Amino acid sequence: MTIAVCVEPKALGSASRAALALARGLAPGHDIVAIAAGPAGPAPALTEALRAGVGRAIHVADAALDQAEFPALGLVLAAAARRVGASLILTGTSSDQEGRGVVPAAIAHSLPALFITGIEEAAAAAESRLIVRLRAGGSRRRLELQLPALLTVARHARVVATADGKSTGSEETLTIADLGIDAACVSPRPGLVGTLERSKRRMTVAKSADELVRRWLVE
Repeated sequence: MTIAVCVEPKALGSASRAALALARGLAPGHDIVAIAAGPAGPAPALTEALRAGVGRAIHVADAALDQAEFPALGLVLAAAARRVGASLILTGTSSDQEGRGVVPAAIAHSLPALFITGIEEAAAAAESRLIVRLRAGGSRRRLELQLPALLTVARHARVVATADGKSTGSEETLTIADLGIDAACVSPRPGLVGTLERSKRRMTVAKSADELVRRWLVE
C-alpha cells in the first residue's frame, strides 16, 4: 500500500505532524509519500517530512498556484496522489493555510474517495481494508474501512518528534502540467478570492445571561 500524506508547503503544523505520525505507524511494509502544492519556492515541510523518515516527497510547485483556492488545491493534490498510486491519503484536520480544514474535503471530492475526519488511530486489517478509531457524538468509535480513503487526523493523535537526522528519501518537483492539469483549472474564480480580516470589535465579558441575550438581540 502507498500512503500519501498531504501537507502545507511551509513549516509543518501540529495537524500535519499528527498525520505523518499515523502514517509512520502504518509504515512497515508500506510506502509513505509526502505531498505539498503551492507556488514555486522552497517547501520546508517536505524537508522536515523526509528527515522524519518519509521515503519520498513530491512538491507540486507552479506559479499558477500562487492564488489558488481550496478547490484547485484539492484537484492538484488528488492528481499527485493518483500519480503515486496512493490508496490511503492522510491530512491533518486543519492543515490548509487558513486552518479551515476544507482542502481535505476538496481532495476527496476530486478523487473520489471515502472521506472521514478526526481519526485518532489506524491499523491495517485485511488487504485493502483499514481499522480506525475516532471520537464522534461523545463516543469513541471503531470503524473498518474499505480503501481507497482519505482520512484527516486529529491533532491529539500520537505525534512524531521533529527529527534532526539526515534525510533518507528523495524530493521530486512537478508542475501542474506534469499532472495533466491545465492552468485554467486552477485560476482563481471571481467571487472566491479574498483575504481574512481581523475583527475590529473589542471582546468584553457579559456578566449575566440577561446581558448576553440583550447583546445578541442588538447585534
